[in-house]
Amino acid sequence: MSRKLIALILMSTITCSMLSGCGSMINVGAKEAPDENSVSVDEPEVPKDSGISEDASEASSENTESEIAESETTEDPLKGLVEDDILDIFRASNPVGSSVVYDEGVNFGSWVQDRLENDIDEDIQEEGEEIGRAHEFWFGTDVGNNFESNFPIIYGTYYALKDYYESGRYRSEDFYNKVLEEVEYFCGGDDNNIKDMCYDLREFVTDCNNAIRVLEGIEVLDADVDPYYGVLLRYKEAQDKGLSQDELDAIGFKTALIDHGWPNGTNNDEVRYHYYDIGDDNWIDLIITYYGAIVDIYSHDGDAVYSYGAPYRGIAELYPDGTICETISMGVSGSATNWLRYDVSSGKFILVDGQLTPTDDPVVLPEGKKISDVGKNTASYENAEIAAYAYFLSDYMEHPAMSEELSEDFGEEDKPESEEDVIFSLIYIDDDDIPELTVANGTAPWNAVHVFTYKDGEVVEAGEYSMYGRAYYTPKKGQILPMYYIPVADAEIMVYGSDETIPFDLDRDANNFISTDEYNGMSLADVKDMEDELIRMKKTAPLGITPLGALIIDDSYLKESELLIEGKQADKIPGIWYLVTEDVDAPTWIEFDTNGTFTTHYNEAGGEISGYIEYEQESSLLEDGGIYYLYKFDGTRYDSFEIGPDDDNVCMMNFFGRVYYKFQED
Repeated sequence: MSRKLIALILMSTITCSMLSGCGSMINVGAKEAPDENSVSVDEPEVPKDSGISEDASEASSENTESEIAESETTEDPLKGLVEDDILDIFRASNPVGSSVVYDEGVNFGSWVQDRLENDIDEDIQEEGEEIGRAHEFWFGTDVGNNFESNFPIIYGTYYALKDYYESGRYRSEDFYNKVLEEVEYFCGGDDNNIKDMCYDLREFVTDCNNAIRVLEGIEVLDADVDPYYGVLLRYKEAQDKGLSQDELDAIGFKTALIDHGWPNGTNNDEVRYHYYDIGDDNWIDLIITYYGAIVDIYSHDGDAVYSYGAPYRGIAELYPDGTICETISMGVSGSATNWLRYDVSSGKFILVDGQLTPTDDPVVLPEGKKISDVGKNTASYENAEIAAYAYFLSDYMEHPAMSEELSEDFGEEDKPESEEDVIFSLIYIDDDDIPELTVANGTAPWNAVHVFTYKDGEVVEAGEYSMYGRAYYTPKKGQILPMYYIPVADAEIMVYGSDETIPFDLDRDANNFISTDEYNGMSLADVKDMEDELIRMKKTAPLGITPLGALIIDDSYLKESELLIEGKQADKIPGIWYLVTEDVDAPTWIEFDTNGTFTTHYNEAGGEISGYIEYEQESSLLEDGGIYYLYKFDGTRYDSFEIGPDDDNVCMMNFFGRVYYKFQED
């Protein structure tokens, strides 16, 4: 008998003693109790009351009305693990038959397998077969390890492991331990084998579920790229329900937020989460903060190990090398200081003797995302491409894009040497709402510009262009000039997404192109929060070019905070101003932020100038206008302008007749 079937039989003996919500994210009464009568691996039997047949793939989808009515009172263990759009379709004809996640996952997998029938494409077939070959410790080494038999087991295994990881290793623990026994027997006990298998299962299940969505006419979803999503849901649901400390203790929810009075006595808009690679070990960690102060840390590469909780009256400073300095207030007695170091093997911060001496300054985290926003619009995530790009870039050095053409021509690979060399950006090439991702491998030989797009839930390469990390394009016009310089003649413009070309005309096109690295480019090594950075790039990516070569950009990000500019027309100043008079020495556009700062930008590479704006007096030339001086940050005056209304626009003019308009006319 195959180990796959043994595992299936064993899982059917697992009982669930949760008080309510066995598969939900928060209504968990207690851990699953181990079954004292469970059958050993060496002598498998099928318990009479197991609730599942030896051949799990034969689970019936035919149910009587009474069974359906009875199931309506049973908590669905797949709720919160399977997206509602597809779970609702499954449950319409398949009532809940078990409180065990694995069993219901197998039933769900059997239903998906039956629904797809002959619609399983070759890629999914190969994906499933590769899972069986790669993870024989779980699926066996005999003839029972085959695609047809493995299909429902893949589903049951994936959702049980997902339940285990996303609950902070709290639920489905018995199942995980059964898998771990197989790993210890076959693989020497390295639990990374389980994690690797879970990632492979996730990709397969996502592809199959999306195939069902296509059949049902439902929007296709991207794979779950957030390994801590289940943890965040627990915070969100506990916060929304206002659970008491006793209720939090009952479900085994550890958090130092309780010391602040959370969730009922805190300003929950200030409960935020962040992602950070502590210790530069390529494991992304989850950090929970309150008013910017570190409260909780989860780690261990998405296994959701609760690594650290800040002590009561304690302030925790995190250092890049994985050390924490705790300063605990002792009232009139002063304060105490503790040092902790991150332990890779356990995924926890361990108290150490004496004082540590980190070489770098403490980590300064960005503002972070609100816990209250977790789960909003996940089914129709408007930034799905952002999550996918972030996931793609998170381990880019493991799968860098390399130019086959340049390798053949020059005999060298354009493989990046370090994260510092890799420059990426988001740009709009074609006229849709999804920005393209450009990546150049820095000091690598020849260094082509690789362009990626987000299509059908995946990041796919759309082409490679030029050399030396630079190509030119027209925002939203779908045109690429595959050269690292603006030519004077004899060049072809490529139409993005096709084989069509257009002759380049210097007089017509000189101001129509910008380089892929001219705006928003960033090194992989400089990124603190990849998703936040990509969202910023998306907001500020150029949407077009003015006739004088100024970039047209959505300027809403410059107008979001409190206005600190004074004087006439002050509320009109934040945003982007475009040059409308011919002047080769003038910035083609200037951006003003609500905080009173400005930055100049040039069509040609001329550097940027930044500083601050101050109101001087009312304008004598522009009715209802004001005179403003622009100063560099060192205090020297840069320029002065009269700013006032002009028909439907706002006009900014200096004393030499240089004119800028706030809203660019077509």
